[in-house]
Amino acid sequence: VAKRLGTTYIIYLEPDVHIQRRHRIEPDHDAGGIYDNFNPQMKAATVYYLEKLGRERDPCFKIVWHHFGLAGGSYFRTAALLDAFAPARVARIDWKELGRKEGEDKAFSSDFAMHVALSARGYVVYPWAEAAQNMFNRGGGVPSDPVQRAEFAQRWPAFNLSAAFQHNHKEHYRDKVPMEEQE
Repeated sequence: VAKRLGTTYIIYLEPDVHIQRRHRIEPDHDAGGIYDNFNPQMKAATVYYLEKLGRERDPCFKIVWHHFGLAGGSYFRTAALLDAFAPARVARIDWKELGRKEGEDKAFSSDFAMHVALSARGYVVYPWAEAAQNMFNRGGGVPSDPVQRAEFAQRWPAFNLSAAFQHNHKEHYRDKVPMEEQE
């Protein structure tokens, strides 16, 4: 589909993404997603390994974002996506060792694995202001007091109510498909 559309970038949507509007901030890296500073960073050994692989394509490559974040609402430069996700490229990655170092839950989650595949080819992944995380259903919730809410947003930049794409809206996961859509 990416080749057929002929677009420079594609936006990755998941069923739990609420689209609030068309994005206003254009992508400026090879991929970008949620400012996910609430999950653990990549281990130093993983960064070293991915930078070593990435420098085969780009001798100056350096990972600038060490977290997850490529969830629903993320963008990908089409050429980077097609190159990094090519089966032969993905097969070169030592997934077993990544699972051992990072933990299988992390290493094999799509949010992290896509970052790994892109970084292994020397593509830059960095958060995008148009992708955000619904944090109202997280433990502790979101403060209702405006001052506390501003402090919360400062601490957790993924909480961005003005972003075009809001990830983690699972409130409709158990809804039944309407009859007219079942055919």
